[in-house]
Amino acid sequence: MERINAGYTIIDAVRIDSTHEIVIGRHSSAPSPFVCWYCSNGDDYHTGRYCSTHKQALLVLADRIRSAADCLPGI
Repeated sequence: MERINAGYTIIDAVRIDSTHEIVIGRHSSAPSPFVCWYCSNGDDYHTGRYCSTHKQALLVLADRIRSAADCLPGI
């Protein structure tokens, strides 16, 4: 199922736990065509970091994954 938020189509997603994930969205006509958001419950997108390239968005995604992993118990 395709997900869209604020005109951005979600193209990458990494699940952190049962209710949280980090996603990348793409909007081809936006001034910043990529965004990396935290997402809760599958539809609550927040704390977006907007990027001009997919590579930049992937680097933000990687940083956010590392930060989330630091907060998970047992890791």
